[in-house]
Amino acid sequence: MNPEAVDGRTARREKSRQQIIDAMVELVTDGKHDPTAENVARIAGVTMRTVFRHFEDMDSLYREIIVDIETQTEALRVPFDPDRDWRPQFDELVLRRTGIFEKLMSQILWTQSSRYKSEVVDTDVQKYAKRMRQSLRRTLPGHFVADVEAFSAVEAMLSSEIWIRLRRDQRLSVKRATGVIQKATAAILKDSGL
Repeated sequence: MNPEAVDGRTARREKSRQQIIDAMVELVTDGKHDPTAENVARIAGVTMRTVFRHFEDMDSLYREIIVDIETQTEALRVPFDPDRDWRPQFDELVLRRTGIFEKLMSQILWTQSSRYKSEVVDTDVQKYAKRMRQSLRRTLPGHFVADVEAFSAVEAMLSSEIWIRLRRDQRLSVKRATGVIQKATAAILKDSGL
C-alpha cells in the first residue's frame, strides 16, 4: 500500500474528527445546551455515521468540551513559585480565574447543566474542580489551607458558579464582578489574619 495514501487517509480522518469537536464546541459556545449528534454532524459538515465512527457515544464527544476547557485553563495557569511572596500570586490567580470563567462562560454553563444528565460529564467536572482546588492549595499559606472553613470560603468565591451568579443573575460588569470576588476573598483572608 502506498504510504502517501495511508497518510492522506489519516489526515482526512483527523480533520473530520477535529471538525466534529469544533462543531460541538461551537454549539455549546453559542448556548445550545443540549446539542444532538444531528446538530453536530450538520455543523461539522459530516454524516451521523462519521460522528459515531470517531466517537463511541455522545458522552465521549461531551468529554471533548471538558478537554477544551482544561486546555484553555492550563494555557492561562501560572505555576506557583515558592520563592515569591504568595499574596501577589494569589491576586494573579484571582484575575486569571475570573478571566477564564468569563471567556468560557458558555462552556461552563453547559457543563453545569449537563453534569446531571451525564455521569461522564459529572465525573470530569469533579476532576476539574479538584485540580482547581489543588492549584489554590498550592498558592495559599499552609496554615490558611488547614482552616477548612476559611479555605472553603475562598474556594467557593473563586468558583465558576459564583462568577455566573455575579455576571448573569446580578448582571454585574466584568470589572465589578471581579471587584466583588477580590473584596470577598480579601475579607476572608483578613479575617484569618492574612
